[in-house]
Amino acid sequence: MQYNLVFAGGGAKGIVHVGALKELETQGHTFKWLVGTSAVAITATLLAAGYNADEIQDAITEKLPDDRIILASFTDVPDSFDDEVISRSLTTALTNEIIPNFVSDGASRRLVESTTATLLRNGTYRTLFSLVELGGLYAGDTFLNWMREKLDADGRGLGDATLAQFRTQTGADLTCVATDTVAGTPLNLNHRTAPGLPVAWAVRMSMSIPLVFQEVLWRAEWGPYLNQDVTGHSVVDGGIYSTLPLELLLSHEAAVLDAMGGVPSPSSVIGLYIDSTLPVPGAEAAPPKKQNMEQRLKSDSPWSRIVRRISDLVNTMTKSHDNLMMHTYPKTVCRLPAQGYDTLEFDMSDERVKLLVDAGQAAMRQHLEGRMAAKPKESQ
Repeated sequence: MQYNLVFAGGGAKGIVHVGALKELETQGHTFKWLVGTSAVAITATLLAAGYNADEIQDAITEKLPDDRIILASFTDVPDSFDDEVISRSLTTALTNEIIPNFVSDGASRRLVESTTATLLRNGTYRTLFSLVELGGLYAGDTFLNWMREKLDADGRGLGDATLAQFRTQTGADLTCVATDTVAGTPLNLNHRTAPGLPVAWAVRMSMSIPLVFQEVLWRAEWGPYLNQDVTGHSVVDGGIYSTLPLELLLSHEAAVLDAMGGVPSPSSVIGLYIDSTLPVPGAEAAPPKKQNMEQRLKSDSPWSRIVRRISDLVNTMTKSHDNLMMHTYPKTVCRLPAQGYDTLEFDMSDERVKLLVDAGQAAMRQHLEGRMAAKPKESQ
């Protein structure tokens, strides 16, 4: 059967989606519409680009030299900033106030520039500067480069493809959900709504947790969104709107039909929801590690605590909508176990990865069995 999938976000816990995809592939099912929100827009996009479940698992669990998952490298401290951003920054404004009035204009300007440059050589200060001036602690450049590499891999040549070109080359109907903070509306990014937007940037927008990753400013060369000029608008994580936007494949509202080009039969839609209340067989909470003080302070840095708190806040904000979707379409949702796993568990061991993937596969198997068992009753 051809299914249409809506992937719900969950950070590192999103690895559980791989297990669900493995079961769908094992049973010979294919896919048409793919909707990804937040970090799992990555999974939806790789699937649309022709990756199978095993290849997706290899890509997102690739190990760094320190044994963390590749996803951990995406929290990259900005290396530099545009001159315009620096000149209009709070740092420059405050430095101008501090420099004594008796210093000549030329000397004052040079001293301000020198002081600002000195501050920005410090990684911690650059992180804070990025948060204040660009809306997020981390640049997101490492992720963007990684995404392009994966889209180019094995001759795909999709690293710089627009959403329209991606659709033409793959035939997949991919939507990445983001949020326009200026208009205060969700952006359902696909070849119909934003044909000129590069697919790698669509994923970058979707996974940009507010205050964690820098906001993305919509560029003029990307063209309009649904024929509306949104140049200069700030775009962030689609999870602000909903981590499980099932209505995109189930609602017949005009706005949804315009964005999605129609809706499939409800019986073909599966919402992949990460449920942290469901236990993962054989797994417990991430075990504490023996660390020296330096390692412990690094792993529990102020920035990591901020990321965790913001992530928890975003999840809390979207829970009511997600609960409504699951209550409205209960037969559509496959609940994937993730109890004991953390959103930021980027140092997940191979054993814990396997347990999570196996749990996702078992959950999808049970979900599909439930659908088959319900068919005779529905036809009566």
